[in-house]
Amino acid sequence: MDIDALQVARDQLRYILITDSAPMSLEMRLQLGLIAAQVALAERLPLRTDDTTRPQNVVEADEFVWDDVTVQRFIGRLGPTGLRAIRALVAAGGTATPEQLKRALGAKNLGGMTSNLRRAVHYITKRVPPPLLVEARHEGNSLAEPIREYRFSAGTLPMVVTALEQLDT
Repeated sequence: MDIDALQVARDQLRYILITDSAPMSLEMRLQLGLIAAQVALAERLPLRTDDTTRPQNVVEADEFVWDDVTVQRFIGRLGPTGLRAIRALVAAGGTATPEQLKRALGAKNLGGMTSNLRRAVHYITKRVPPPLLVEARHEGNSLAEPIREYRFSAGTLPMVVTALEQLDT
């Protein structure tokens, strides 16, 4: 028998809120608030479980390779900010500093670009952490250090150029 834990939590919250008129302790109110927050979050998250269908063209974690088709799907999933960033990186020859990208995008920071790129790659693969088409190279090779440059993964620049040309036609 399958139990929908989210539905059980919803039902319990409704029951307590409707039937229990006694004053609640601070701990009880806190617990109910946490359950309500979890229910609200679970209702909004597009999580996939083993028995749900995957979006078409999602690549399994252990079979991921950047190829022409995958790069094309990635480019197709980008929003305007991500697409402008990819074009700026191509125009810079595949490697650019954060300052160069900020100037090209007219942005104060690159948060919009990086989140757009992450969203697109999460759509095409379930792999965690996902493979990155655009890699960030840090000074001193430590993630705690500032980013020195952004660059395309090895061998992907020609595929990106081809995907952009196909997008433009």
